[in-house]
Amino acid sequence: MAYKFHPHQKHKLDSEERRRSLPPLETLRRLGLREGEVAADVGCGVGYFTIPAAQIVGDKGWVYALDTSEEMLEELRGRLRQLGVRNVEPRRSEETNLGLPAGQVGFAFVSNVLHEVEGLPAFLAEVFQALGPGGRIAVIEWKKMPTAGGPPPEHRLGPEEIQGQLERAGFGGFARLEINSDLYGLTARKPA
Repeated sequence: MAYKFHPHQKHKLDSEERRRSLPPLETLRRLGLREGEVAADVGCGVGYFTIPAAQIVGDKGWVYALDTSEEMLEELRGRLRQLGVRNVEPRRSEETNLGLPAGQVGFAFVSNVLHEVEGLPAFLAEVFQALGPGGRIAVIEWKKMPTAGGPPPEHRLGPEEIQGQLERAGFGGFARLEINSDLYGLTARKPA
């Protein structure tokens, strides 16, 4: 059984400490999100990355914000209303049925989610079908070692494991990034 983050801990998703160690705008730009893109924040939580993604893609872009938790999505909807953000569509999803339009997404962002997914091949197949030709996936995950936060190390996925899963799903063009002392990034591309 996969380790799951509980919605009642949602306060941990947006803190000053997290903003220092994982600045959302800078992180999304490093991972390749660009103005005018259609993006999907898969496992968006309270919108820690969703709202900065909306800022980056701008008025000509769009962000689908997906989560399996209605509680998380309600928190996000409140933040969007408060900030007047209009280029985000929050959607309730299932792990292996994201409900995204096929071939319409240019950038799929999946932060600290893959270690929670029960059916990882089916999940990645859903992301793959949502991406258009040349579309990119950007993953952030916990390093497979003890850290102050995050899931137990035995529930974490190393970059080689994730890259193997992404290769089996049809992705290529891999690049790894050091995000911070606890997290790594991995990007890949759907063939054009």
